[in-house]
Amino acid sequence: MIAITLPRRAVAGRLGMSRRSFTRNFHETMGTSFISWLSDQRLTLAQHHLEASNRSLEQIALDAGFGSAVTFRTQFLDRFGVSPSQWRRSFRGAGASQWLGAIR
Repeated sequence: MIAITLPRRAVAGRLGMSRRSFTRNFHETMGTSFISWLSDQRLTLAQHHLEASNRSLEQIALDAGFGSAVTFRTQFLDRFGVSPSQWRRSFRGAGASQWLGAIR
């Protein structure tokens, strides 16, 4: 599980850096902000659970570190253009390759 709240200040402190230095160095190294990267990690984990498990959307949201199922659904739809339920259904039937081709 990815922690729901992962303040940059706490991460920076664990690395012995100021928040500002961490933010700057993270962006320079990863090419994206820490918040965007973390969101991508959470969405990737959620995708895996949708494809490979029968967990409820609420449980997947919690396991992936989203604050709520509503937040999870909103971010998933914004990122992939389909709801988590639609994504899951695409992996239950023959249409999986169609969805993957359209997304990638």
